[in-house]
Amino acid sequence: MAARFFPLRPLPLAGTACCFSSCGGSAGFGGGAATATKQRQGDEIGTEERAGGGEGGGQEGEDRVKRASSRRAGAGSNFRSRNRAAAPACPMRLALTPFTNDEASKLAMVQKRVDKGDAEAIYFLGNAYYKGSFGLVKNVPRAIELWTKAAELGSFDAHYTLGYTYYTGQGAEEDKLRGIIYHWQQAAMKGHVRSRVILGDAEASEENYKLAVQHWMIPAKMGDEDSLKNIKGKFKDGHATKAQYAEALLGYRDAVEEMKSPQREEAKRLGV
Repeated sequence: MAARFFPLRPLPLAGTACCFSSCGGSAGFGGGAATATKQRQGDEIGTEERAGGGEGGGQEGEDRVKRASSRRAGAGSNFRSRNRAAAPACPMRLALTPFTNDEASKLAMVQKRVDKGDAEAIYFLGNAYYKGSFGLVKNVPRAIELWTKAAELGSFDAHYTLGYTYYTGQGAEEDKLRGIIYHWQQAAMKGHVRSRVILGDAEASEENYKLAVQHWMIPAKMGDEDSLKNIKGKFKDGHATKAQYAEALLGYRDAVEEMKSPQREEAKRLGV
């Protein structure tokens, strides 16, 4: 099975914090349940190892070569196709078009928070300029200006979006190092899950699989399913070890268990 890249979650308009860092709870595996769980995990890992080692040739091998060549030919296009919703917009002016009073009141409330230097409100306003929502005329340079200010004030979502903007060159001159070092790494080092995931994606697109797996290990153990799937794919391809996959799988399941609550289960049942 060749490496797979999974779509990243859309950016929240309100700049809400990632749920992985805010969920509490101390539930864990214990007693016989822990033994049974680890046994199942060991069986699964063994199955994946056999699948990865026994069927690497033929058409599947050719497909891996083709996909690897495609990634080398255009890593930036991979990000554009996967993450179009996260892409970002210059001069500062509230060029308003006709809109409802409700939208006007929301925009006015956001503007009050912007005037007070609220990083997430500034990020929200940048998104509004980028999308041309809330009656604002679409203005990508202005959106980038606002995101930059929000990032300077500590918005991790703004760092993430700016990283995407500069890495892909959508809305600004392409500057991959700026996107990675000044934005994604800054946010990832402070615990921003999506930034850590996309750092792994960026390394994998350049076939730096060892670094990619190291990046994905962190969010996988925080409950990020996409990162776990990426590591699983690399394990099958021989770019991640059995121990790495086992560690990621155990950490992921522990994190998911700790995040369980009656409220979350009810929300999941209702599709919220």
